[in-house]
Amino acid sequence: MFVARPGTHVTGEVRMRRKDGGWSWVDYHAGNLLHDPAVEALVLNLRDITGRKQAEELLERERKQLLAIIESLDEAVGVWNSDGSLVLINDATAKPFGFEMKEQMLKHLSDYADVQVRTMDGCELPQEEWHPSRVLRGETFSNWELEQYIPSINKRFIGSNSGRPVRDVNGKIILGVTAVRDITERKQADEALRRSAQFPEENPNPVLRVAGDGALLFVNGPARQWLTTWNWQADAPLPAPVQAVVAEAAAQHRPIEREVSAPDGTAHLVAATQPPGEDYVNLYGRDITERQQAEDELRAANKELGGIQPDHGRARIAHA
Repeated sequence: MFVARPGTHVTGEVRMRRKDGGWSWVDYHAGNLLHDPAVEALVLNLRDITGRKQAEELLERERKQLLAIIESLDEAVGVWNSDGSLVLINDATAKPFGFEMKEQMLKHLSDYADVQVRTMDGCELPQEEWHPSRVLRGETFSNWELEQYIPSINKRFIGSNSGRPVRDVNGKIILGVTAVRDITERKQADEALRRSAQFPEENPNPVLRVAGDGALLFVNGPARQWLTTWNWQADAPLPAPVQAVVAEAAAQHRPIEREVSAPDGTAHLVAATQPPGEDYVNLYGRDITERQQAEDELRAANKELGGIQPDHGRARIAHA
């Protein structure tokens, strides 16, 4: 027992009931000084630490709430100490990066030296310019898109990065919080859409989209040049031969092909189709002038020889 062991000291914390029925936390320090002739007593020092314990309990509750919020996020969230050590992450961080346990990722930033980080224009960033480093320098940012490659698991992805420093009451940075959202699939879809949207514009042949009321919704460069052979102006109705193809495709509700001759002597094979459920017709032209001239010359030669050949060609719409 404590009394039987002179010279010993005991410290601890204990919850004690007060006279008013409430409870207080007490920090105690007890010393057995029975062996000391000058004291010959048990000395007990008590200090009320109720306020500190309540603050600790409040911090613990807030920490658990914060963890619950972080774990509910789809973004990969990391909390960094001011020295660059990763001290807290959520499940969304560990699993996509090939780690079975979150603790495996709790390392210093310098331990990720094999990771490659590039801007979207291909410029490789040194570690001091990575998103955690910028946050720990006091920067705040959001939606910073970076391409990242992790050689250890051969994973490459595009992340949208956000970050914010955490400061104490004196303004000193004590933590940095980063969030990374994998947007690889979205970027790939955006690129595919961009290329698809550029295709008609880059097509060397005429491409048009005409609304049901005859309004021109889209026209690429070659189509614009083709239309000008009828002296067409941007605010004018489409040339009659083109209107005829549009009207026929809309009426038949199926793809059609028609040969359209322009005033300058060129001929185009125009494919027209109205997508299901849409109130517009797409037209795709292909210059067949040389082929048509060859066919005309062949027919003329056959006629001279007396061997008239029946015309099995596609329907033609002459220029107006």
